[in-house]
Amino acid sequence: THLAGMGAFLALPVLAPPIAAELGLPASLAGFNTSLAYGGAMLSGPFTQTLIRRHGGVRVCQGALVVLGLGIALAVIGHPLALIVAALIGGIGHGPLTPAGSHVLAARTPERIRSLIFSLKQTGVPAGAMLIAGIAPLIATAYGWRAGVLAVAVFALVLALALVGCAVFQTGILLIPPDNFPVAAIGMALAGITAVAPAFLLRAMLADVSDAVTLATGQERTGLFY
Repeated sequence: THLAGMGAFLALPVLAPPIAAELGLPASLAGFNTSLAYGGAMLSGPFTQTLIRRHGGVRVCQGALVVLGLGIALAVIGHPLALIVAALIGGIGHGPLTPAGSHVLAARTPERIRSLIFSLKQTGVPAGAMLIAGIAPLIATAYGWRAGVLAVAVFALVLALALVGCAVFQTGILLIPPDNFPVAAIGMALAGITAVAPAFLLRAMLADVSDAVTLATGQERTGLFY
């Protein structure tokens, strides 16, 4: 989510020269756009706990990415007011992303690798900045700044859609009983074989790992999926 989330802060600033040239605005206002985006994030961030309790972390991440993507897309209207609204709405969408993502990971990550997983999660911030700062100007040079903005917006929306697949994947995990593969097969048919088959195979492999560790140490291990 951090990969797309950085679009709220960087999509318009990295494209400031062509946007400023077309609209007759000073490019120095790019910093004002970033401040508006962070202001929007400050508005929505405090409400994240309530949203998570009501809708769950994955749904909050999805909704935040949709709001962020649609907000960024408003900039293609090409009016100074649209740029202001795009920055605010994009920031509002970004606000819940970090706490909601942390909530999802904290509930599903084993304690022994939690530090590693959260460290990897935070690398999404510089990675997202690198991705947007590197690709958006290239797209803008070839197809215009509006195409660069829309590319960032579409990326956020696609990621929100991808989270639906993650939810289906988790549903598949829950449908797989520990020692009853026939029932698991029925579960795959109900949830969609293409979505759940990877979960089925992963559950089988992790079960083998768990059994090997139990035999070697005499202690039952509890991991991410087993």
